[in-house]
Amino acid sequence: QGFGMSFEEWAGAVRRGGGVVEASQCHSEICGLVFQGHKIVALCADNTCRFLDLPSRRLLKALPRPGLAWCSALHQGVIVSAADDCTAWAIDVVTGLCLTTLRGHQSTLVAVDMSGDYVVSSDAGGEIRVWSLACPLRSRSERDK
Repeated sequence: QGFGMSFEEWAGAVRRGGGVVEASQCHSEICGLVFQGHKIVALCADNTCRFLDLPSRRLLKALPRPGLAWCSALHQGVIVSAADDCTAWAIDVVTGLCLTTLRGHQSTLVAVDMSGDYVVSSDAGGEIRVWSLACPLRSRSERDK
């Protein structure tokens, strides 16, 4: 039970075009959201990455995230969030653990996307980097130099 109805009833209401639900409060501006399964990952302006459980409406975990996170990508249970601290984090959506921090940009990241084990990121200076999560220590642009 949650939201005054079972999760199945709520999911049915959403499929029919209704069912607005307040899942939780982050108590700060939310800069990005990712939704997978029954979990919501909120990238908040208070420099946290918050993992929320939809059926229970509970905060599962709040991770400190240096820099304001404002763009994200999701693929196969991994979220990559990019921030104004020139880094991107790969985070496991289920456990909330940071898998790796991608470093190398010299200015604020403005976009990220994912395909398979690859992450592409761009920064305010116009640099684009391609990263492999299978070998996350260096971006492709650094390896090719």
